[in-house]
Amino acid sequence: MDFIHGTKIRGAVSIIAICLLSCSIFLSSCRRAPETETDTLTFWVTMSGEEAEAVRLIGKKFTEESGIAVDVREIGIFEITTKLELAAPAGKGPDILSITHTSVGALALMKLITPIAMDIAPMDVDTTDISNISANITASLKDCPESLVSAFTWSGGEGKDAVLYGVPLTVESYGLVINRGIIKSVPDTMEELIETATNLTRDTDGDGKVDTYGFLTDPTNFYFTFPFYDANGAYIFAENAAGCYDTGNLGFCTEGGVSALTFMQGLTQSRCGAPALIPKGITYPIISDLFSKGKAAAMIHGTYLIPYYRSLGIDVGYYPIPPFSDGRRGCPLSTLMGIAVSAYSDKKEDALKFVAFFLRPENMRAYFEASGGVRVMVNPKIYTDEDYEREPTLETSVKIAGDSLPFPNDPAGELVWDAFADGASLTLEGKSTPKDALCTMEERLKTVISEIKK
Repeated sequence: MDFIHGTKIRGAVSIIAICLLSCSIFLSSCRRAPETETDTLTFWVTMSGEEAEAVRLIGKKFTEESGIAVDVREIGIFEITTKLELAAPAGKGPDILSITHTSVGALALMKLITPIAMDIAPMDVDTTDISNISANITASLKDCPESLVSAFTWSGGEGKDAVLYGVPLTVESYGLVINRGIIKSVPDTMEELIETATNLTRDTDGDGKVDTYGFLTDPTNFYFTFPFYDANGAYIFAENAAGCYDTGNLGFCTEGGVSALTFMQGLTQSRCGAPALIPKGITYPIISDLFSKGKAAAMIHGTYLIPYYRSLGIDVGYYPIPPFSDGRRGCPLSTLMGIAVSAYSDKKEDALKFVAFFLRPENMRAYFEASGGVRVMVNPKIYTDEDYEREPTLETSVKIAGDSLPFPNDPAGELVWDAFADGASLTLEGKSTPKDALCTMEERLKTVISEIKK
């Protein structure tokens, strides 16, 4: 799932429930076993390995407290939507499923997932009381950044209120990955980073070709270069006061968008006799390979390959992308994984009880530990000082995630990736100006989006 972000990828909410089912009128302290198949919830998960096993253990704990069994089935991340679309109407789908936030809009439009009730949780809500599921879930998510919870909301149309369709568990974003053996002092500004990178970009073997780089990113990859556009005031879709996307209002063909692409173009051009900082045609597999060989000192990337780089003996640092010297700072994009309830489930209340149970801090903590302590959970309160000491990048990852901008969950957002890559490529190849490339791209996107919205 992690590497998807390097190529294709990206709703506030009062949020909702924790449960404890009473066992028996006569034996209130006993634990019930599931009695029939109707007491079993089916949970489709896109996790695998230790993380999937952690979900199964959480399911067993839920069964011990509620008497409701949980059947966890692993489904490929690229298959889950298609399988849900086919199986759910036939009564063979799940009651609960894990989803990325970017799929919320499409699943809600297809009426495959159900809204999750919202409530205002009292400050002293008893999270072991089954009586108010929505208040309990709200209490469980009160410490999560509002923007990350909002990523699972969907309005369904202009003028409609946003409704919660899922709850977030984890978040992935990116920052500045540095080889601290090469760059000893972290640049405070983007200009300092560029200056440092310029001094490190050179031909070391004398063959006339640059073979080491100070800073790398793929200028055609919108996911990783979005902070440069955001810092200049460009945007993907405009949002109204209610936080709903206006997919007819794109922000690429703007002064900010043009400025950002012009800046990226400049990084691929030689200046004053100095070689270009970023070679044309660079891709993230190449960037990662160069970094692993000590041939790239810094790059914009996530944390998921840092353990690998460390295994090679590289002293890796992870930091927020620095602002420009005038204070402009762009937010990185992020993608979240969470849980939703199938609209076709005939056990929605029980499913919501499990969702609430999963959100208990001790269960979120168990999932975090099963990930090897590398997943960034949306609830930062589950972490301990020992976690931060053990994994030096964790504190930065949590901060970056809280400041990140979840990619729009409108289905139209998926059209942006290839369109942007094509437009940026034309500019970098000298076949179009930044303005012409972005304005042409935007007009084509508007035409396609208007057609699919009919």
